[in-house]
Amino acid sequence: ARRTEIEKMEAEIRRLTRRRESGEDSEEEAERQKKKKPKSYLEEELAKYAKGRASQKKAKDGRKKDEGDVLAALSSFRGMLQAATPVSLGMGEHAGDDDANEEDAQEAGGRDHGMEVDDDRGFISHVLHFPKDDGEETRKAERDYEVIDPRQR
Repeated sequence: ARRTEIEKMEAEIRRLTRRRESGEDSEEEAERQKKKKPKSYLEEELAKYAKGRASQKKAKDGRKKDEGDVLAALSSFRGMLQAATPVSLGMGEHAGDDDANEEDAQEAGGRDHGMEVDDDRGFISHVLHFPKDDGEETRKAERDYEVIDPRQR
């Protein structure tokens, strides 16, 4: 107990001697000077990013929810793709009918309401078909390719 008291007194004496040497009158004045000292640019930037890190920790939960929403939308779209049946190759017959249906709808409604509602789901089941190519046309084009040298004219 006495040793701690002695150590406290010695620390206080050292502090008082330092204060006398530096010319300060009181501890309050020293604290005021510390407060007046402007923060360095580095400290300001670190403080700004420290605040940002705290908000990121809170936002991680929100991101997980957003990812869940996106994954749910993706899985529902995959389900629509799998449920769709491929469109038959007789697509040419329907092209004229679509124009006629639009004209009938405009006549029946009297006027066009301005916004077109896209409820056509035929694009989901559309399949691209290319003719079979055995490469003969490509080989023929390579064989018949002529190099014209302009210096020989």
